[in-house]
Amino acid sequence: MKKAVSSFIKIIKYIFYGSVAIVLLVNMLRGVDDYFGTDDKQVKVADGFTIENYQIILDVKQDNKVDVNENITVNWNEEYHHGLVKFIPRWLEYTGKDKKTIKRKSNVLDLKSTSDPYKLDVMKKKDRIRLGKEDEYVPLGNKKYEIQYTYDMGKDPFKNFDEFIFHAYGDYWGTEIKNASVKIIMPKKLEKYNIHFFTDKYRVNDVTKFVDYTIEGNVIEAKFNQEKYAKYQKEQYCKINGHRENEECKVSEDSMYNGNLERSLTVDIELPDDYFVGGSWTYGWGSFGISIVVILLTIYTIYTWYKYGKDFPKRAVTVEYYPMDNLNAAEIGYIYGNHSMNKLTIALMIQLAAKGYIKIDELKKRKIQITNLCSTPWNEHQKQIVASKPLSALEKIVYNQLFLKENVIIVSEHKTLYKAFEKVEKKLTSKIKNLVIDRVATKKMYTSIAITILTVILNYISYFVVEDMNPSWSILYWISMGCIVVNLVFTIFMKRKTKYGEEISARIKGFKNFLEKVEKPKLEELVMENPSYFYDILPYTYVLNISKKWINKFEDIQIPKQDMGTLNYYNDRSYYWIYNNVEYPESSKSSWSSGGGGGSSRGGGCSSCGGGGSW
Repeated sequence: MKKAVSSFIKIIKYIFYGSVAIVLLVNMLRGVDDYFGTDDKQVKVADGFTIENYQIILDVKQDNKVDVNENITVNWNEEYHHGLVKFIPRWLEYTGKDKKTIKRKSNVLDLKSTSDPYKLDVMKKKDRIRLGKEDEYVPLGNKKYEIQYTYDMGKDPFKNFDEFIFHAYGDYWGTEIKNASVKIIMPKKLEKYNIHFFTDKYRVNDVTKFVDYTIEGNVIEAKFNQEKYAKYQKEQYCKINGHRENEECKVSEDSMYNGNLERSLTVDIELPDDYFVGGSWTYGWGSFGISIVVILLTIYTIYTWYKYGKDFPKRAVTVEYYPMDNLNAAEIGYIYGNHSMNKLTIALMIQLAAKGYIKIDELKKRKIQITNLCSTPWNEHQKQIVASKPLSALEKIVYNQLFLKENVIIVSEHKTLYKAFEKVEKKLTSKIKNLVIDRVATKKMYTSIAITILTVILNYISYFVVEDMNPSWSILYWISMGCIVVNLVFTIFMKRKTKYGEEISARIKGFKNFLEKVEKPKLEELVMENPSYFYDILPYTYVLNISKKWINKFEDIQIPKQDMGTLNYYNDRSYYWIYNNVEYPESSKSSWSSGGGGGSSRGGGCSSCGGGGSW
């Protein structure tokens, strides 16, 4: 039960970290997207021009297509401008009479200028038309521009009613729009239909009473009444600022109450159901297809984990009196999870002392001296070792590195002893990984890492670059982003032990449990069988982090003395001084000691309603 709870907590932790990573990633990518796109956070100063006249003619078709003709008179009051820039967004938000806000994609067709040379491109999911010539500057004074295009708004998105919503004027980055007028030619007669005008896309700032409009058959002609709007704004300003009725009240040009039309003007006509018929599919299949690919990749990751990464059944923990399978202390410690190379290498030195190959003495000022007790004189070339107890490959590495030139060394004066740590790490990790870690599962884990990275890239492309999915399917965006977390979690759990790894881990756990819980009678029995039992097991308890418990169990047990030097083996802090005396390159210390727009100005308002500027 405890294991299940622990695993569940671990999974929840990974999901939490993965979710945080996705949120950070999305915000980071959004920042990148904003940086390279046009800036929607616009300042209030126009870039060398004002709009003296802005007339829009909207010829609305029954299938929700709108032929748009924009006639703009611009007063250029600064030199060195080539012309006008017009942005037309492909994605817009609309709030209908039911107070529900929807996101809707439209296609811009046949965008052109009938007045000036122009260039077309796309910037941050907006069609951009640049009017003017690169090698000429526009003269000061008034200049007329005419832009034509078809705005395909697609199928009617509203249920049980129809509604024509069009953002007539986009942000001209703080520029006052004078003489703003709209002519709307509807496909059918307009009788008793509610008509509203807003300066925002959420139906909050209703300015219908400041728009003078007439309806004749199917044609609406409307003009924004600047004077009426300015008077109202001034009254509001004076009221808020506490001015008395006869007291002079002036409104600065920079105030939000200056009465200028500086934001989008949205036309909203409430219509009966089926007023619009048909309509084209304005969405694409790119984001949808990418999301499906991400989901399929995630299913593949889960399948791969189930087949190659799911852990083998846990083996029963058995009682072990001795280290198993001739594994030395460093190997058992590493399998147990202790990956501190200094601790594992020192354990091998203690093991050499316990076997009678060396003795370790603590001198004055905590200097450590190690003496070779091997009966055969040292031979640098043959490196033969003769003693009663055979040595493992790792023990031989440490032994050989200790006595490169002489049989008695001072650890702090041995300039290359650090290489023992390097060699032990290389040999140990290679052996244990081949022995305990499932190599096929490890390879699959690397594949899963690549898939996880790929899903991040695909999600970025889908959400920020392509973004053509029908909003009613937008849950696929979140599912595909969630797939990043799923891939991450299953990648983490892809790595597993071999069957032998599960078996040896269970036996090591049983060995550790025995050493922690063994009672005095059983210890006395084992010492009778093997007088050096305490010393033989000591290095194992050190790497299993139970040496103090082990030493305390022998307080009342007589054990034969063994000449292992004057180092205080009964205090595991003494082992630290062996490592502390080792000189090694500073750069290697951490690994061995590890414990395991157009124009320069911009303005505020309805950022998704389009607009323009100068260049």
